[in-house]
Amino acid sequence: MKKLVLTALAVCFCCMINAQDDKQQSNKIRFGAKAGLNFANATGNIDRFLGEPDGETRFGLLIGGFVDYKLSQKFSLQAEVAYSQEGVSKKHSDDDYEVIAALNYLNVSITPKYYVTDKLNFEVGPQLGFLLNAKFKEKQDGERFESDAKRFLTSTNLSVNIGAGYQLENGFGVAARYNLGLTDIYDFSFNLSERKENVTTSIKESDEDFRQAFEMKTGVFNISLFYTF
Repeated sequence: MKKLVLTALAVCFCCMINAQDDKQQSNKIRFGAKAGLNFANATGNIDRFLGEPDGETRFGLLIGGFVDYKLSQKFSLQAEVAYSQEGVSKKHSDDDYEVIAALNYLNVSITPKYYVTDKLNFEVGPQLGFLLNAKFKEKQDGERFESDAKRFLTSTNLSVNIGAGYQLENGFGVAARYNLGLTDIYDFSFNLSERKENVTTSIKESDEDFRQAFEMKTGVFNISLFYTF
């Protein structure tokens, strides 16, 4: 009987230890959802796309979810998946004409975060975007024209996120982030083959000159509201 009681007490003690560990582990993992507004633009030789060298902001939506794992009191690691409307636009000197390169991505990011205080954090980390669709949209004299542009662009876009966030005790928070594109998203291989087939194009240009002439990189600033469960 004594052995049975001791065994029962040992089992209860082990269960209490495991339950406490599970609770501590669950406190380290937090799930969340976010939604916000993108202020997107692009750099490079975008006059090849828009007809003018300087682009203007394309406004878009950002919707996603994330998992945040607390590494320590000061550090955490956030994995995130988000739908992001990006691109660039331009209203020409003739106000009756506007062109938009509308690029929609599924972005996957891993972001280390450093907490200055319990509520305020700074973050920086890599992101990989998968191009879902791309459209060139034109508006002139009240008429709208649209064409598929996905074949001219690379299927992925490597970038880096730099930002900050502030979270309240009730789970709600606000975050601001700038996403800097690192890779040329113009599909050089496709357009090189097009160039070689078209005798009216400047064949004398070197491949590198042609590559630089069609370079385009993304840049997106976004502000979002999030909720952590």
